[in-house]
Amino acid sequence: MNKKHIPDCKLEWYLLGTLPKQEQAEIAALEQADVELRARIEALRASDTEILEDYPPPRIAERLAQLRQRYPGTRGTARTRKRQWSASVLICLALLLILPMLIIVVPALIDTMESDSIHAKDESVIDMMETGGSQAEDESVTETIEADGINAKDGEAQ
Repeated sequence: MNKKHIPDCKLEWYLLGTLPKQEQAEIAALEQADVELRARIEALRASDTEILEDYPPPRIAERLAQLRQRYPGTRGTARTRKRQWSASVLICLALLLILPMLIIVVPALIDTMESDSIHAKDESVIDMMETGGSQAEDESVTETIEADGINAKDGEAQ
């Protein structure tokens, strides 16, 4: 491991003892062998000591407890906002996918249903004319034609 490739954050992890054992051992060996790396690590140790003196953990813990009491509903809000945002994005994506399909499919279905209905009415009229349907059937056809807005006598649309 070369000193040029060791970022400060990794050295901080080294000081905290949170690196894997192999990396911890490699940096410890480099610290003993390299004067510049040793100086960087000592500077980080000095900075950590200064920060802990300025902000002792008991004081920080007390301050956090005060903030939790002052703002009781704020714990976990970032996670909740993220979930709400994710749900909103999913809803928008679903609408973007579904709406175009509805705009295309629904009118096509309506046109198909209307044309099937018209063809069925036309076929029933033709069947009655060919078979010479009874008077009751003729009245039914006349009512159907009049309901569609066609004058039964003239055959014209009203």
